[in-house]
Amino acid sequence: MIEVLSTNLIGLAVYKVLRQIRMQKLFIISPYMSDIEFMEKGSLSFFIKRLSKTVNVSIITRPPRNVREKEFLTSFLKYGINVYVNSKLHAKTILSLTPKGEGITVIGSANLTFSGMYRNLEIAIITDEKEIIQQIYKEIIKIRIRSIKI
Repeated sequence: MIEVLSTNLIGLAVYKVLRQIRMQKLFIISPYMSDIEFMEKGSLSFFIKRLSKTVNVSIITRPPRNVREKEFLTSFLKYGINVYVNSKLHAKTILSLTPKGEGITVIGSANLTFSGMYRNLEIAIITDEKEIIQQIYKEIIKIRIRSIKI
């Protein structure tokens, strides 16, 4: 399955990835992030922290620009969530992987912010194609290697 998403469906697709049941690893890559709400079901941090109990979660983003962003990112550390920063980051994707290497990913232009999910004109794709998932995973690892763990 490969589906093209417009602005009003990107938030729903991200929510779908966060709700994957057999997930072993979750990678969240976005230069800018905020604690956005997903259809009144919970905030981004709520889902990430809840998932961290059973899932290896990694976040890659740009270094925080202010105290609020720094507090948001460091709040994940006490849950064992891996947080990396890279000042050159422009990629935006969220990838869920199962133990068998299957998964689902959303790749697009939207940051994980309210504007990126619900206000700006954005475009993305969602796919569960195994070959694409594996290629995206390899690229994420390359980005992670070039990033600094906080």
